[in-house]
This record gives sequence, C-alpha cells and structure tokens, in this order.
Amino acid sequence: MSTLTLHVRSFHPLANFGPSGLLFHGDNRGFSQSLSVTSRIRLRKTFDLAAASATPSVVASDVSSHPFGMEQDYSAANTRPHATSDGAQIDAYREDGDQGLQAMVGYTGQNFAMPFVQTFKGGYDAVVPGLDVTCSLHLEIDRDEEKLSFAFRMVGDGFTNAEALLVDSAQNVLMLATHRRIGSALHQLRGDRRIVMASSAAEVDFAQDRFGSGIDVHWCLDYATVAGAQVDVLEETGQDPSSVSAWNSMHTNRDARGGFLRRSQDVVPTYAPGRAGSSMPCGPCARWNPARWSSAQRATSSHKGSSSVDTHHPDHFGRRRRDRRRDPCGPCLSILHAYRADTERRDAMLRSHLTLCVDEPLLSEGSTVIVASIPIPEAEWRALAGPNPAAEDEDNRKRPQLKEGDRLFGAYALDAFMTFYQDRL
Repeated sequence: MSTLTLHVRSFHPLANFGPSGLLFHGDNRGFSQSLSVTSRIRLRKTFDLAAASATPSVVASDVSSHPFGMEQDYSAANTRPHATSDGAQIDAYREDGDQGLQAMVGYTGQNFAMPFVQTFKGGYDAVVPGLDVTCSLHLEIDRDEEKLSFAFRMVGDGFTNAEALLVDSAQNVLMLATHRRIGSALHQLRGDRRIVMASSAAEVDFAQDRFGSGIDVHWCLDYATVAGAQVDVLEETGQDPSSVSAWNSMHTNRDARGGFLRRSQDVVPTYAPGRAGSSMPCGPCARWNPARWSSAQRATSSHKGSSSVDTHHPDHFGRRRRDRRRDPCGPCLSILHAYRADTERRDAMLRSHLTLCVDEPLLSEGSTVIVASIPIPEAEWRALAGPNPAAEDEDNRKRPQLKEGDRLFGAYALDAFMTFYQDRL
C-alpha cells in the first residue's frame, strides 16, 4: 500500500481548563506521536498515493467531563464536531517520477457537556463558541531521488494546543507541527478567527513510499507568544534535527503547558489578538510556476536566512521579519524548493554535448549542425568505455580545446554511409 494518513488534533495539556474554561477536564498530556491519546477534537484523513485519491475527513471528540458530574460522549449527531474544509488534489502515481499532493482540512466543535445544551443550543452557541482549526498541506514526492518535501500551515482560534502528524502505511510517524495555545477559552474561541498557529517545511527521506531516517528542516514556527507572535521552534528547543526521530522528539519534548505567564491565562481570562493569516495556498496562477518567477522573486523567497519581503505573495506574507527564519508561503515555497533542488541536482551534473556535424562537401552546401546537451553524473561520465575513434585521432580539431580532466568522445561516419545519405538529400 502507498498511503499517508494526516492526523490533526486539538487538546488541552492540563488536567482541567481552569477558571477561564469553567474547570472542565482537559487531556492532561503533552505533544504526542501516539494515535491513542485523547483530544478535544481530532481529524483523520487518508491519502491513497497509488490511486491518487483521498478519503473524507473523519472528525470526532473524546468525552468531555466536569468535576460536578456533567459529561458528554458526543454520541448524538448534533453534538459531534464536523469538518469545515475537506479537499485534496493528488497527481497521478508514477513509480520513478514526481507526484504532488495538495490538501486542505478543517474542523469546528463545541463542548456539549453543559446541562440543557440540547434544548437551548442557539443560546449556548453564543456562550460557548466553537473551536476552529484549518490546515493546508502540500507534498512534493520525488521517487527517483526517494525524497518527500512538505509544507504545512495551521490557522484557527489559537486555543487550545494543537498538533499535526503524517503516518505512512508502515505506521511510521512524521510530526508536521505543534502549537502551544494562546489566550483563553472564554475569549479566544469566539468566531472563526483564522489567526496563524503553526507553519513548517522540510524534506524527508522517502524510499518505497515509507518515511526514512533523514530530514532536512527548512523552517518550523509556532505562533505561541502571549500575544500570538511567532516562536522559532528550532531556536526555542536548541535543536537542529537531521533525523526524523530527532525531529519528532523535538516536537514531543516541547513544554505543552507553557511557562507561568502562559498558565496564568488559564486562570485569568485573556484575549490574544494573534496574527491574521490564511491557510489557503496562492492559487492556480503564474506564481505557482517557479520557472516563470523573476530572479528577484526567487532571491527574496529563500527558505533560510532571509528577512526580505516575499514579493510573490504580498497579501499576507509580504512583511519584513526581524528573525533569521521567516514565514513564507508554504505551498509556493514547497514548489520552489523542489524546483531549486532539481536545478541544483542538474547543475551538479556534467553536461555531455553531442554534436552531429556533417563535413564537406555537405557542410558547404547548407547542411545543418545539431548540438544536444545532456546532463550526466560525473561518475557515470568517467566510467564511459568502448570504441572511441575521436580520442585516438591526433588530428582531431577539438583536441587543442581540451583542458585538464576533459575527455574526448566521438565517432566518424563511414564514407559509404555519407554517400548513401547525400544521395537522399
């Protein structure tokens, strides 16, 4: 099987939500790779890469309860959380080629453990609004190079904690992002806020459609300060993971509860404005095609070490940033990264120039000279062997142009063939 399953979960890391959350029980856990932990809301969506199809998102809640005995198991249909976004587009499967995947998922749900909520649901909506999360995922799979590049972005209310992970068909887990809550339940959940919660991108080993051990992290951000500004997770943890296990551990070892100032917001209701954002990709326009971007756009869209304006996406990413890692448009830069990686890979190869040159008398009579340039790995080029008349010809006119390390390859057409070819011009 060639499947990937996306899991997105909202959970509360403390034993209860505190006074600002009316003391309802939380999940009392940290960020986790486990698929059996509890969550306030959880979403699951499976992508079948071989069939280029996706299942509908499955959204559910674990039991909500309160010290006073109130409880809700969400068995009634009108109490369950539901998907607000659920789409995916997957390129056709190619065993030795590229495959792209774009998906957007989202959910909303409420705590229905309060008494009489079924009877007074309309008024209850105003008192306890829904918890909203929306995520976009962009994958570029290069099976020839056995690599998978991902860009992930999460927006929503900012409360409570959230995490996202991908699981392959062998049950190998790849963490995508983790978010530590901002604000409090009382103030943060009202309306579909769509503030930025997390953003990350990396390239992962991906042999036989399974996650491997290596990873090259491009960026990993959590918008988790008291005001909802970004936190560079690599800098916060002091990690620069080069393996998937280290990357996963970096996420799961983060302090999901937060420091004193963060936890005080669970006691004293607080509102955090966050940063307005969007999980939507740029759309099907020229900006999706890196080959059509200008050199200035490519230069300002570097995925590392740039603080310049992201000119190709000015709407919600065209801002100067003060830190060394910026928050670029995930889907666009995922494509750009794949484009750059392919370009760098090709640039690392030698160019084998094949010249078809017809000598006199055909040349003076207007024959065409055809030149083809073909990339070839240096090791393969140096291993070339076989008959090579051009290299043995001391009078070959290319010989004076050879430099140290160059090799001359070529063959001469027989006079009989040239006569045959000339008769048919």
